[in-house]
Amino acid sequence: MFVLAVILAVVAAGLIACGAEFQEHAAVRVGPSGRQVVGFFVRLLRDARWVAGALLAACGVGLHIVALTAGPVTAIQPVGSVGLLFAIGIKAIVDRTRFERLAITGSLAVIAGLATLLAALPHTAGTSTLRTAPAAAAGTGAVVLTGAALLLPARRVRPALRAGAIALGSGMCFGVAAAVVGVIGRRVEGDLAAVLDWPTLLVIVLLVAGGAAQQLAYRTARFAVVYAVLLTADPVTAGAAGVLLLGDPLPSTPARLAALALAALVAVAGIVVLAHARAANRAGTDQEQPCAS
Repeated sequence: MFVLAVILAVVAAGLIACGAEFQEHAAVRVGPSGRQVVGFFVRLLRDARWVAGALLAACGVGLHIVALTAGPVTAIQPVGSVGLLFAIGIKAIVDRTRFERLAITGSLAVIAGLATLLAALPHTAGTSTLRTAPAAAAGTGAVVLTGAALLLPARRVRPALRAGAIALGSGMCFGVAAAVVGVIGRRVEGDLAAVLDWPTLLVIVLLVAGGAAQQLAYRTARFAVVYAVLLTADPVTAGAAGVLLLGDPLPSTPARLAALALAALVAVAGIVVLAHARAANRAGTDQEQPCAS
């Protein structure tokens, strides 16, 4: 059963990575013609490649959930990080570029850092009680930070830095949403009507904000940076939200705390390396288009 869970997790990571590359390719292609945000998303929804990417990603998420039910989260969750290697490889094939050593090195560093982070964090569930004020503050903070990243002037801020900031906001929205979804899941086990409570609305807002920011980040044509930041920010934020909102335990030993610090440094170093990997970040364009609202 464990082997099957790992295989499913690997396949899920590949599907999600393939879907992400399809969506990024469509976002970069649509970007120059659709400067208005609303027009940009309308054009995306009409793009067959983007829709196919969304379907692939949805299938991948579904498979990953199945894998989590068939194996321990401590082993299965880190497997998802290999999706970064899939993403870099798929992009190289689609864009017909060589496999850049710098991109592979950066990807491996991010995967190693993220896997260590996920392994070092405790996996004991906290309470199912979610207080309105702290949860609303966390959700609002994630959305506000995402909006602030989107407002960074494209002509004054380095494209890779702006792309990373937008992806960070998107990942934070997804991370807080994941923590709240965990609460909803535990509540639904005892009462199906719990899905109609206010946390569900918070999750919808966070997923919409995070998803929109993700596509706008893809539009910057800095795919490797965006995908690496998303893969890192999502679980880290979910872990932090679990600790702050739900009372999940923190690592209790100095060794685990040291592992967390080292893993974070390795992941950040990998993202910095990926920012300099030209082939993994640019889909035929070096200029990001201004994004007017």
